[in-house]
Amino acid sequence: MTTTSEHLPVCNITEPAAWSGLWWLLDVETSGLNRQEDDIIALRLACMEDFSITEEREILIRPRQPLSPWAEKLTGIINQALEQALSPDEAVSQLEELDGPFLFLDRDFTLPLLQNAYLRCGREFALPCLLLDRLTAMLLGCSPRQRADAFLEQLPPPDGLGGMPPHNTDLRKLYELSLAVFRVLEETHHIQNTAQLNDFKEGEEHDV
Repeated sequence: MTTTSEHLPVCNITEPAAWSGLWWLLDVETSGLNRQEDDIIALRLACMEDFSITEEREILIRPRQPLSPWAEKLTGIINQALEQALSPDEAVSQLEELDGPFLFLDRDFTLPLLQNAYLRCGREFALPCLLLDRLTAMLLGCSPRQRADAFLEQLPPPDGLGGMPPHNTDLRKLYELSLAVFRVLEETHHIQNTAQLNDFKEGEEHDV
């Protein structure tokens, strides 16, 4: 049985990672909306270091079945582009080679898809990652199912922290949310890295 994101922590990073350090922002494109049956067809990544984007890349992945016209239109990725794409095993290997923790919006969607993709390759998803929507929900007391735009409306603007943003629209939204959340952690809660965040979370749980 697949482990769902609900049973994984907001932050599963064991080594202290500073907010100004190196992070890989991750967004996925899929063949459909079924977390169990559909495939990841693209991994879109942006490397953020010192709050600025230093690199962007896209990893295309061959799905088990051709994309429907609906999926082609929604993702902007056509079947012809996936004919020479990487196999899931090759894509997972490339992901494993990246240095630094991953940062993404889960929405009870991205993490289950990653977990299932790894399981089909005979592996277990264990990359260090921070689930930004769940962290935002913890800070604001709102549902992690809310849209990132709703989070940003309640957070201070990231003016003064931002460097070069990603070109991809979804990665840009993730980047802006990351800056706003990191700013709240530093200025409001005086939390400078993931080790302090884990200590803070443990304290919050003990107070409940």
